[in-house]
Amino acid sequence: MSRRLLKHRVDKSTIYLNSFKNNFLCWTESYCEWLFALMQEFNDSVIAYNSQPFTLEYEKVDGGFAEYCVDFLVQRNNGLFAYEIKSGKYGSKERIRAEYEHIKNYLLEHHNLRFEVVFDDDFCPAHTAENLKFLYKYRWLSTDLINNFNLSKHMGSEFYLGELREFVAKKHLPNVVPFGLVAHNKAVFDFSVKLTNETLLKVA
Repeated sequence: MSRRLLKHRVDKSTIYLNSFKNNFLCWTESYCEWLFALMQEFNDSVIAYNSQPFTLEYEKVDGGFAEYCVDFLVQRNNGLFAYEIKSGKYGSKERIRAEYEHIKNYLLEHHNLRFEVVFDDDFCPAHTAENLKFLYKYRWLSTDLINNFNLSKHMGSEFYLGELREFVAKKHLPNVVPFGLVAHNKAVFDFSVKLTNETLLKVA
């Protein structure tokens, strides 16, 4: 997916994410959009993504035309998807989804593009945001360092983060290795639970 930076609205704040997956600076216009972008970095089914990739002119239900800018275009293993990102704090989710139903149908009919409205409290519950922000810096660790560590051999199929950190320390390996393994999805856990030494990890 090629990088395309559109001119963003000057009346909105801009939050940037230095994307490891896309290898460019991704800009967003809200914290919940930024969190959505961050989640794509950890989703192995996502090949690439881009924020506000294009503006669509569509025919309204009552006639005439209007413009709509897709928040995100995401290339997954099973196809291309468009997303509108909303905060769960404001309004009825059913009402908001209904407002975008015409756009959803229009994108599917005229562009063969699947569209969904998603809410931050659904895709990023409880401690998810805290864990993502903490782990993201470890996405930038050398993949050779991570891939050469045989988790199953050293730790079995399940173990606690504290046990992994102790093993790494005994082997005099860099203390960032345990978090790198988690950040690169070699060891997985429930992101909605705060990551601590007592967190149960499983080999992916």
